[in-house]
Formats: sequence, C-alpha cells, structure tokens
Amino acid sequence: MTSSRDFATRLAERRARQADQAQRVLASHGEFRFGSDCLRGGLPRIAIHTEYGPTGQSKDENQDFVVAWRAADRRCPLQWMVAVADGVTSSFRAEWGAEAACWKSTEALLVHADLSPRAQATRAMQSAADSLFDLAKLFHEHFEESRPAGDHVATWRFTLDEGLLLQTTLVLAWGVRDRAFLAAVGDGGAMHVQGGRLQRLMTSDVTTSLVTCLGPANPFGGFDVWHDRRFGTDDALAVFTDGIDRGLSSERNFIGRSLQQPPSDRGNPSEDWVKELLTASPAHHQDNLTLAVVDNRRG
Repeated sequence: MTSSRDFATRLAERRARQADQAQRVLASHGEFRFGSDCLRGGLPRIAIHTEYGPTGQSKDENQDFVVAWRAADRRCPLQWMVAVADGVTSSFRAEWGAEAACWKSTEALLVHADLSPRAQATRAMQSAADSLFDLAKLFHEHFEESRPAGDHVATWRFTLDEGLLLQTTLVLAWGVRDRAFLAAVGDGGAMHVQGGRLQRLMTSDVTTSLVTCLGPANPFGGFDVWHDRRFGTDDALAVFTDGIDRGLSSERNFIGRSLQQPPSDRGNPSEDWVKELLTASPAHHQDNLTLAVVDNRRG
C-alpha cells in the first residue's frame, strides 16, 4: 500500500515529465514562453499574460495556462503558435489539466508539422486529451491516497468515474507561412486585426454555463471553432479566456481597441491591457484572465 506522499511524488514526477518532454521539443526548434512573458526581436511579436483576476472570486487559484512559441528558423514549417487553456471551475485540479493540455498540444503541433493544418490540430487536441487521461490514471490507481480531505468515499468515486477532474478548454493558434489557423475546444475569445479592420473570430456563450472541454472522460470529438485566415505583415491576433471575453461588448471592446494601437517592442502589452481592463471594469471580469497577442505588424 502506498502513502499519500508516494502518490504526490509520482504525480509530480508525471506532470514534470509531460512538461519537460514538451519543452525539449519546443526549445529544439525555437523559443518558448509561458505564464506572463514576451517573444520580441522579430516577427511576429508574441506577448502573453495570465493572472488570478479580481479578488473575491470563488476560485482558490489561477486555473488558466498559456504557452507561446516562435521558430528560430524561417524554414521551419511552423512559424509561431500559442495555446490558451482555461480549467473548468467545477473540475478537481483543473489548473493541472490546463497546464498539461498547453504543453502537450504545442508539442504535438510541432511534431506533426508535416501534416495538413486540420490534421495537425486534431493530433494536438488528441495529445492534450491523452495527457489528461494519463494523469487521471494515477488518481484511479491510488484511490484512497488521492482522495481530497473531507471528500466522502462515494463522492470521490463519482468524481473519478465521471471524469470530473483535470477538465479544461483549449484554444490553439499557429502560423504557417502567410496563414494563421485557430482551433478550439470549449469557449474563449479571439480577435483578428487585418489592415486596421477588426473581426471577432470566437466568443463565449454568456447564456449558458455549459461548456465543451477536454478531460479524462472527454476525448476529443471535434472542433467547436475552426479558422483558416491570411496573416500578413499588417495583421495582429488576440486569443483570450472567457474571463476576458464575457466582459467585452461592442461598447466595451477594450481588447479590440488596444489591438488596433501601433505595435511596440517595449513592455508586455498583454499584461498592460489586462491591468487596464481590470482598472476600468473589474465587475465585468470576475474570473481568471489570460491574454495572448500575436502581432505581425512592422513597428
């Protein structure tokens, strides 16, 4: 019989192994960032930021995760990519699911760069779902050791049997030559500025709390959103979680207006814009907040 400490060690090792493998693949073909950071000194500039958001929420911690990558060589089939995941609030350890989904999906996009974009994205989503199933197996194998303090045996059994852990949405965006692709499972938001004109590519459904997701019992079953668009040197793209998206309207489209500002190599525009958004309207964004901006415009 294993102890709770043994289980925690095995779980930490498996999570680290998933992340380390993905990071080695990403680093072998370019530069990557995660959390809140930037890729500057070339095109496209990529800025990412994630944070807990306004105080007073029901969440204990930030359940979002974001990864960005840019190729070191223009001959690489993929030039850039971002993954934005939002762990499902009601799901146990959703933040671990969001992290695993971002690492394994970006790894798979790069490994399968020789496939068609839609086949690439399918492999990436499947790889993310497989990583969640792999983590969940440990919880099943160590049922008692993994049971949260205070959870009844029957409650924990139901959680595991129904796959109500590690669930997350996932939005992927990536560039191949002069095209940008966007694929999503679940909700979130995305905007594209092309020649100064703004278009929303994806938005959350504020009328329902139901959301498609990946998880141990939620194998990839198709895309909720798919886009294939021209992406040139007058373009910029923003991808964000529903914590940002649900507070945006045509009258209060702060991210859209910010995206139309002239590009800059200074600071982290994603972080700046999220902070300004919270200052202007915190009541409309009661959630974790994550924003990735891919700016291909010449400064």
